This record gives sequence, structure tokens and C-alpha cells, in this order.
Amino acid sequence: MAWNQLTLYASRAIAEQLSASLEDLGAVSVTLKEGGAEEILEPLPGETPLWRDTQVVGL
Repeated sequence: MAWNQLTLYASRAIAEQLSASLEDLGAVSVTLKEGGAEEILEPLPGETPLWRDTQVVGL
């Protein structure tokens, strides 16, 4: 079975919306990855920050 992968580049403001949309459209997996040169090294407890430029990858 062949898999299709879609990679979108998005701002922090819409990355989670794109992720949810891909899941609604039937993606079996969605990954959020760093899309620029920004590092998130040690977020505070309970925080899940996103990068300013984010790759949203749907499978």
C-alpha cells in the first residue's frame, strides 16, 4: 500500500488548525516539526510551545 505525505509550512498561529484539518480529512498521522532555525530547548512545565515557523506533515 502506498502512502501519501503532505508537508505544509505554517505560522505558529495556524499550525494546530492545519493539524486538526488534516486529521479531519483522514490523515493517519500528523507531525509538527521545526520549520526554521528556532530552537525550543526547555519549555516550562505544562507548556507545549510551537515554533514561529512550523512544518505540518500529514501522512
